[in-house]
Parts: sequence; C-alpha cells; structure tokens
Amino acid sequence: MAEDIFSQFYNLFNNDDEVNWNLAEQVSKHILKDEEEIYILEQEGSKTNIEAIFRAVQVNIEPKVDTEIVNIEINNKDAWALWFINSCKHFDFSILDISSPDLPINISNMKSSIIGMQLGNLAGGLAKHSWGLSPSGIILPKSTTLAINRENLLRRVNNLDIDNQEVIFAALALEYTTLTLGKFSSPLLHLIDVLNKATEKLIAEIEELNTEVGIETNDLNEIMQNFTENNNVKFENIFDDIFAPLSFYRECIVALSKEYVSIEDYSIFDVLVDSSIGEYEENIFTQLNAKINQFSEHSRKFIEYLYETKNPNSLIDILNDKALIPSEDELIDPINWAARTSLPPI
Repeated sequence: MAEDIFSQFYNLFNNDDEVNWNLAEQVSKHILKDEEEIYILEQEGSKTNIEAIFRAVQVNIEPKVDTEIVNIEINNKDAWALWFINSCKHFDFSILDISSPDLPINISNMKSSIIGMQLGNLAGGLAKHSWGLSPSGIILPKSTTLAINRENLLRRVNNLDIDNQEVIFAALALEYTTLTLGKFSSPLLHLIDVLNKATEKLIAEIEELNTEVGIETNDLNEIMQNFTENNNVKFENIFDDIFAPLSFYRECIVALSKEYVSIEDYSIFDVLVDSSIGEYEENIFTQLNAKINQFSEHSRKFIEYLYETKNPNSLIDILNDKALIPSEDELIDPINWAARTSLPPI
C-alpha cells in the first residue's frame, strides 16, 4: 500500500544530515515541473560547437589558475539544477545557526530541511530564469564539470546583437571562472555573516513583538494571525544586505575573466551579466539582477581602486579571505577598506 500523504511529508522532512539534499532536489523539481524544453538547438553540430568553444576557453584559462575542471555538460533545466545541488555538497553547512530560544516555535531542529528548501529554491530559480551562475555573483558550486543551462544560454545569446561565437565564448569563460572560485568558502561565509546579522535583527523584532502581543500558543495559524495584525516586521528586508557583496563577487568574476582570456570586445562580459541589456522578461531573476546592478558601479570602482593604487591584495586574495571582503560601506568608499586592512594607498 502506498504511503499516506502524512507519512510522505514526514519522510521528506525527517533528516539527520546537515542538509536535506533530497528535499532540495524535490523543491527544485517542483519549481521546474511546468518547464518545457522549447528552445531546440537548430543544428546537430551546435552541441559539438559549444564543446569546441569550451576547449578554447579551457586552453586560455587553465594555465593561469588552479582548476580541476575537465569537461562540460550541456544540460536542460532539470539536469542543470541537479548539477548545482550536487556541486554545493562540498560546503560545510553545519556553521549555520538558525535557533533562537525566545521564539514561540523552535526551528533549530528543522535546520537541515530549511537549508535544503533554500538550496532547492536557489537551484530551481536559477535553472528556470538564469543562463548561469555568474549573472547573480553566486560563488559556491565546485565541480570537475562545467554545466551549461542550454536553453537559457541560447536564448540570452540570440537576444544580443553580437556574434554568437563570441558571446558563447565569453559566457563559458564567465562560468568557468566562477566555478574555479567555488573552492573558496569565504564568499559564502561572508554572505552568511551578513544574513546572520540581518536575521538577528529580524528575530529581535519578532521577540519584541512576541512580548508586546503576548503570544502564548504553539498554534502556527494563531501566531501568524498575531503577526499579521500587530507587526511592522518586514520579512523581505532580510535579504537587502546581500546585494552589495553579490555585486562585488559578480564584478570580480567579470574582471578575472577579462584577465584570463583574450577576446576582441571585453564589454561582452559586462553585457552578458546585466539582464537589463537585451530582451529579458520580468521575473524574479531580473528583479534580483536589478538590485545587484545598484552596486555595480561601486564594485567596478572598488576594483579600479585596487589596480590604480597597486594594492598588494589581488582579487583572488580578497575572495580567499573573509576578513578582506569589503562591507557595503567599504565597497562605496574603498579608502575605508584600505584603512581597515592596514593597506593605505600607495
């Protein structure tokens, strides 16, 4: 006899691992369940062509960086999302702390499933709306295989009035560079620190609300009704502080890609990661991209400052050391960053 719905639900969420990877996959599949592969390669040789371009990118970058990337996969959205999830398993998620003893419901025992749900949301959302990792500045996946989200990449390529071969080369270079940075834990650790601070502030507001309205129930519906009727807590604001670091990561990826490969028009890299350029329909990805774009100019000027002042810390040094990653204020004013890191301009 098939399991009843409650048993299935319990089994899906019951997990003793640091991350509920099964839940991550199920959430991702749910997000992509209505997606159809409607963008077909026009020629049989197109796959071979992308693989050949990948080899050219590999020849350009491999001598300049320490990389384990050996091959490429040209995936549909489901396969790309699964690749993303599997490529995140190297990271130690045990450092995340989501417990709070003063909340009316203890969610710490759901940590594995909460992380799994969020990774599934991220994997499914990127697979559905983005052509890769680099446009969002996501530095996390680590793999010997570079996976390409075929349909979204080709749609992006065809929406730009640029030679297709050059765009694909630049796109693969961006993704290759991003994947080589996945060995660094500092970019995500910095994001976690930023989110933890925002979460602490949010939890403090919730705990204050709990005291003010006297929530003495474990009934989730009643708790949410109290929140709805009495609170000014802005749950959506918890993510506002991550857009500056994501912008910095994205511009680092672009700058490093420009260093690693030779291409006639380096502005293609900037065009590719900016969803405001080209024909993009409005969705959660373009909204995320727009928020990241708000800090793009600051991120570029920060990187220019490093070069112009001959700062001894390279972009790789900064991405490999959480203490060197600039805060939002330092991104806007790099002199403050230089002062904090005891590296005054030359």
